[in-house]
Amino acid sequence: MKIFKIAQSKIEVPPEMGTIPIPSGNVRLFHYTRGNIDDIKNNGLSLSHAQGSKYGEPDMIWGSTDLNEYKNMADYKNIVEYSVPAQDIDFPSKIREDLNEWNKRSHHVGIFRDIKPNEILAIHEPWHHHYRYIEKNKELLQEVINGEHDDLMNGRFPNEGKAIEALKNNYKHLTKI
Repeated sequence: MKIFKIAQSKIEVPPEMGTIPIPSGNVRLFHYTRGNIDDIKNNGLSLSHAQGSKYGEPDMIWGSTDLNEYKNMADYKNIVEYSVPAQDIDFPSKIREDLNEWNKRSHHVGIFRDIKPNEILAIHEPWHHHYRYIEKNKELLQEVINGEHDDLMNGRFPNEGKAIEALKNNYKHLTKI
């Protein structure tokens, strides 16, 4: 018998990177940050926090269309996935070609304005990958529910520990898969 009940205070985990639909005419971009996640959720990515001038570059919000590059970073960096109208791309140059063709290639671009909270599709934290991996593997999820991997919550493995903590919270009423 399957008993499944999500906790009322569910810890949210966004869908996989690159899977949330975006409006027609928009561009999906990825940006890594060490910034405060709650601040970004509430206020977006602020141009006032840009640090390009420290490196001899213009202050702008950087973004990349390269999903694979950012998937590789997702285990150790916070990744903000956002969507903006193509005409808002300022650097290195405006999009002057067919947007479908442009989206097929890897681009690193800059935007000279804030990214508003409603333009943010998801914020991917390093522990999210581990959460999704365990959740998809029903045997492993059952082991987590049974407490067989609680030793990973000792602080030595922060990403795995956070994923296990969130799963145990979200599936705390689950006794058998």
